[in-house]
Amino acid sequence: MRAAFLALTLFAAGCPADPVPPTPPAVDDGVGAMAPSSRGKLLWKRGPALARGLADALVMPVEDVCQELGRLDCFGDAHQVPLGGNDAFVRGQYEPLAQPGSTTSVAFDRVVLAACSQAVEFDLARPTTIVFRGHALTDTPLDPSSDDVIEGVHVLGQTLTQRLHGRDAQISELAALEELLTDDEGRGVSGKDFAKLACFAVAATSETLFY
Repeated sequence: MRAAFLALTLFAAGCPADPVPPTPPAVDDGVGAMAPSSRGKLLWKRGPALARGLADALVMPVEDVCQELGRLDCFGDAHQVPLGGNDAFVRGQYEPLAQPGSTTSVAFDRVVLAACSQAVEFDLARPTTIVFRGHALTDTPLDPSSDDVIEGVHVLGQTLTQRLHGRDAQISELAALEELLTDDEGRGVSGKDFAKLACFAVAATSETLFY
């Protein structure tokens, strides 16, 4: 009788038949919990796709993204092979690289820096800036101790991250951009130079090269 009463008590209390696994703790990166990646394999964004992505994000014609010596297209001529293309006629290379090579990162940095520099010039030529909206593209040094300057850095960082990566910037990423306000000697950089550096810092990441 006592055993039956004990069994009935446990059943009424809802004793689970199987143990419930513990909930894994959330990963905090400063802006909230991050969901695990739904894709376990990244694809290399080769030359043509990279050129179109930079052109769309930085609002310029794709043929103006990067030119070497003012006449060689970076994606179709100068850096074609490192950026995932092949050259059957000049180099006798009939198949593109299966994966990024030893010079891919150098070529990638080169074209991104060229694209960011071109984006600044395009915005300067427009009646109203588009890519660097709200940021003064001048030769005047910025004051890194100014609250207004820091706020402008955060606004520009968010804008560039949204345009180039389609997401909001993380707190750590905005803090990294603040460090670009001064050069190696501790002097403030110009508004124009900061825009190029900030654009390069946001764009020259693996998030741009892979998808």
